[in-house]
Amino acid sequence: MNTRKIVFLTVDFPPIGGGISRYLYNIVRYFPVKNLKVLGLPSSGWQEFDQEQKFCIVRLGLPLEGMSHRIQTRCSFPFYLGRLRQEDNVSYILGGQSHIFLMLSAWIFMRLKKIPYGVCAHGNDLLTPQSRFYRHLFNYLLQNAKVVFVNSTPTSGIAKSLGVKSTKIHVVQPGIDTTTTISRITAENIKQHYGIIDKKCILTVGRLVVRKGHDIVIQALPKVLKAIPDLHYLIVGTGAHEESLKSLICNLGMEDHVTFAGFVPEEVLGAYYQACDVFVMVSREIPEKGDIEGFGIVYLEANLRGKPIVAGHSGGVTDAVVHGKTGLLVNPTDPNEVAESLVNLLTDKQLAEQLGKAGRERVLKNFSSVKTSQKVQTILSTEIENNS
Repeated sequence: MNTRKIVFLTVDFPPIGGGISRYLYNIVRYFPVKNLKVLGLPSSGWQEFDQEQKFCIVRLGLPLEGMSHRIQTRCSFPFYLGRLRQEDNVSYILGGQSHIFLMLSAWIFMRLKKIPYGVCAHGNDLLTPQSRFYRHLFNYLLQNAKVVFVNSTPTSGIAKSLGVKSTKIHVVQPGIDTTTTISRITAENIKQHYGIIDKKCILTVGRLVVRKGHDIVIQALPKVLKAIPDLHYLIVGTGAHEESLKSLICNLGMEDHVTFAGFVPEEVLGAYYQACDVFVMVSREIPEKGDIEGFGIVYLEANLRGKPIVAGHSGGVTDAVVHGKTGLLVNPTDPNEVAESLVNLLTDKQLAEQLGKAGRERVLKNFSSVKTSQKVQTILSTEIENNS
């Protein structure tokens, strides 16, 4: 890496949870310490988190109390630009999301200081602005980025459709921590806690939003239960869709077969993956809302534990799950197809073990966070040298 500084702008960064936050952290955590400064938003627990990091993180002076993350983001533009203008000896600006305020701050800084900027794009952050009044400005800023990192091949296609030159686009699929960590919580503890020791378990980890497809899995349960009466569905995550999901469960009489675990800390999450027999998340695209699954880090996390996958054939999921090798891709709007795939994996032990083993090998070979970070660093080094 060049000895000069890269400033990383982001609205999603730990301790905020979620796939994008983890994706970005796993990229920057392996950068040379002297080369990096992160500008981010304050969030609950940020002081403790920042103290544990080797690289520099500056939290913008937005209030934390009484202001949601969404409101913080909407008010963030003058804070990003103001703090960015204080920086010197900068080689490159990298936006963690293709958010208009991040890109606009970087574009202004580029015009003032002749410092180029790049963008990380994840799927939804490209599509949602297309229905907003500022879409033309958004697309202009995106097209003027010197490099656009995308998390999957389908996301690359979206960026191209918005006018980004293919020479600027680099597919950098998410990496995860593939090292083995020892937790005081085990799979056995999880099963005992939920009373499912002697039951088959399927698991979903993700925000409770329509796109993630919890409702389709719930609709598939009656058919699955006919073949596997002792099945239990464990749902990890929180979100606005929870009450409607609970109503659906009640209407189908599935109360005894579904448990909402709520928010689960990352250090305990591995035990939940280990506790399940099959990981299922049938994400679907919602075009009218510009809502799409850009990749799906949870699929990698489940595969890392040797678990077979049932996933929705949509968006960047096709990069995360290899059909017939690491999992099964299904029509994410068809409960019958979801049910058939779940029954298939829950009753065919050999197939389930085969997919889980292949999934783990693929993650260990191709999806370590160290390799992901190194790829980004190499591309940025070239960009910086070309701009010198």
